[in-house]
Amino acid sequence: HGGEVIDEALLDFPVEMLKTVVTDREITTKTAFELRQMPETRFVAIRSVMRGNQSLPLGGGLKLERGDVVELIGPVAAVEAAAARFGYPLRPGSATALSVVGFGVLVGALIGLPYVMIGGFKLTLGISVGVLLSGLAVGWLRSVRPILPTVPEAAVQLMISLGLAVFVAGAGMQAGPHFVEAVRALGVTILLAGAAVTLIPQILAFAVGRYMLKMNPVLLLGALAGAQTYTGALAAVQDKAGSRVAVLGYTVPYATSNILLTTGGAVVVGLMS
Repeated sequence: HGGEVIDEALLDFPVEMLKTVVTDREITTKTAFELRQMPETRFVAIRSVMRGNQSLPLGGGLKLERGDVVELIGPVAAVEAAAARFGYPLRPGSATALSVVGFGVLVGALIGLPYVMIGGFKLTLGISVGVLLSGLAVGWLRSVRPILPTVPEAAVQLMISLGLAVFVAGAGMQAGPHFVEAVRALGVTILLAGAAVTLIPQILAFAVGRYMLKMNPVLLLGALAGAQTYTGALAAVQDKAGSRVAVLGYTVPYATSNILLTTGGAVVVGLMS
């Protein structure tokens, strides 16, 4: 028997992991076992499959669908050939698609600008709600068509942190002077009334959502944050839960509450004037 030999040149070959969007219709007609028999997939393994935001279990009977994101691993040349056969490769990058962000903000602003006059009241979605709806639409489109430009996770986190900080600072600067004047005029009564108005609807909504509607707690807390139109609460829920699932519950109540807040504020001002 010969001695053991370590041939570093033989063991050192480039390996690539590449995520690819499935766009080829023929690929969707084959099972994972049949895909392994194709010449283009020789030396290539499927490391993971994502459908939307869900990771699919790997197995010989798995059938891919158009829009699935498949992570391929193997020698560079083999992975590139397989990716070209499957569809569109998603190459990792650190560039932020600011054109998508800017276009989304522009479209959202145009959505929120129109208004309808009902009597003496001005009914409008507002720019903030318009941008929110635009973001939801772009996010959904990106989930079904992952070939669209994306924003790196680090950039998203920066936007969330800066946006939250600016929101809190702006709210404090606007409300601070009026709050001090109100406390001087009405005393502690206004603090107790504000706490009651804020907490009682939240407690009742939580009880209904949890015990009558049987909602998931994270989704429910996200919905309550949206109903209060308070982004800081959403960020706190996401931080404690370690997940962004709360956003699913946040979006619709947030948009609805912004509309009701705008119209309700106009009604109250009109009744008191």
